[in-house]
Amino acid sequence: MEEIQKELEDWAKKAYDFYYPKAKELDMDFYTQSNLRLISEDEPVHLMVIGINPGFGGRFQPDRFKESSDILDGNVVDGNPVKIQGFRILKTLRSILEYSGNGGLLDDEKTFVFTNATFLANSGVREAQRDSIRYTKSLIEIIQPKHIICLGGENCIHLLVRNTQPLLSNTAKLEYGVIGNIPVYGIK
Repeated sequence: MEEIQKELEDWAKKAYDFYYPKAKELDMDFYTQSNLRLISEDEPVHLMVIGINPGFGGRFQPDRFKESSDILDGNVVDGNPVKIQGFRILKTLRSILEYSGNGGLLDDEKTFVFTNATFLANSGVREAQRDSIRYTKSLIEIIQPKHIICLGGENCIHLLVRNTQPLLSNTAKLEYGVIGNIPVYGIK
């Protein structure tokens, strides 16, 4: 097993040990998005897209992740992986990236990761969501993507980055910051 997959297994155990009991206590679903088992040391992750979990997930599902390593499989419903490229938010992002010829970055989950800033599926639990951000930050440290795009503007980028700067002044709702040496772009 590659070193990065060992690190992801360790990360999944810690994330599971936080999310499973918290989701059970709050009676809400929790989930990830991309299949992290596809990531390898041979191909770097070019783009990580982090969204604010919109809260569509519903109630706690004890069988969604039977064990911690199942988190690495991504968004799975009834045992079947969900094709994230069909999500409306990613189709919209693809159209933006295509202006610069980079729409293809979203095609391959070996080099593209889509995740939620917090895996909890309801916006009504701010404290638990703030506590959970550390697992997203740990995932970033392991994956070391070349670029990060945060969808949801201030609600996303400010959870991850302390100091941001506006891009294009007030013309567009864009912000810029860094995590370590990784550029982070926030789109409202």
